Amino acid sequence: MRSAKIYRLALGLGAASLLAAACTATDNKSDEPVASPTASASGQVSFWHFFTGREASAIDAVVKDFEASHPGITVKVSKGQDDEKMRQAISAGKGPDVGLSYSTDIVGNFCTSGAWRDLSPYIKRDKVDMNQLAPVVRSYTEYKGTRCSMPVLADTYGLYYNKKLLADAGYTEPPKTLSQLAEMAKKMGGKQVIGAVGGLKIPPVDIWIAGYRFCAHRYNKHVKVLIGYSQDFVAADKCKTVAENQIAQGAKVLFQVAGGCGLGTLKAAAQHHIWGIGVDKDQYKDSKRVLTSGVKRVDNGVFLAIKQVKAGKFKGGKNLLYNLANGGMSVGKINPTVPKLFIKRMNNLKKLIIKHKVKPPKTL
Repeated sequence: MRSAKIYRLALGLGAASLLAAACTATDNKSDEPVASPTASASGQVSFWHFFTGREASAIDAVVKDFEASHPGITVKVSKGQDDEKMRQAISAGKGPDVGLSYSTDIVGNFCTSGAWRDLSPYIKRDKVDMNQLAPVVRSYTEYKGTRCSMPVLADTYGLYYNKKLLADAGYTEPPKTLSQLAEMAKKMGGKQVIGAVGGLKIPPVDIWIAGYRFCAHRYNKHVKVLIGYSQDFVAADKCKTVAENQIAQGAKVLFQVAGGCGLGTLKAAAQHHIWGIGVDKDQYKDSKRVLTSGVKRVDNGVFLAIKQVKAGKFKGGKNLLYNLANGGMSVGKINPTVPKLFIKRMNNLKKLIIKHKVKPPKTL
């Protein structure tokens, strides 16, 4: 494995530099001579890393492999050590000989402060070909020409796309950002259908669906919103039937507004590998494919009412209104597949609604 090789490379460089100096908060441009490549290295190397559990076991296996090929060296491993612990230990003169960091933005600080030693002399001595690493990987593991760290691993991602489909829509290359992806999806069309499954056609249900449709059309005026009712708030099979009818019409997202019956909607969405949206409470764990939920913060409502009573400001005889502005409404856990751009737009729309600059309808 490439990552295992890089682990060995990093550990090898750390062990070779042990005789010169450990990680200390001093000038990393040391005048101490670099040991000959034929010199025999021996002793103990302290190695800190941040991994735990399964990942820590994988590192232990690599360390054993290293010790087997370097019988004169033993490695003392300390797991679960984050960057801050390493920084404090180095400042106190008790830092490890080799440290594994989980961030890339810390490289500049560690390089310039001397916390991590310049490895260039050892790379040159051992004739390590840095060109075997991708340019971007090389760039974020050094700072202003100082190579004070080596990469441990790097993920490579691929993008698969239909060239003909893009060409037919007038595109010569794939999207480079999520914003471009969203705009391309809207322009290229296809089945842009979502649905809502209510219990009964009554105001407390329709106000949810009206807002759902309004916001969908605000983002994409071409999307088709299917609306159906199960005539029930309990029997999940009835909602499941309505949901499957909407799925047959091409719906890719289903919003359930039918209480316990709506579990059938979420189940249908999961079975057909599309997405569901919960209601009233956070239903993220109620099904395998839930984007988020529209949540009534009854807890906040009760708390605010009690607070008013305690302060002597509670006035009975009328309804209390709880909304986005006073924390009476919110969304549940958001599925990690939702692009951050969409979440940002949702939060911006929330601000506009609170300021009354956008007024979602209350009826269909």
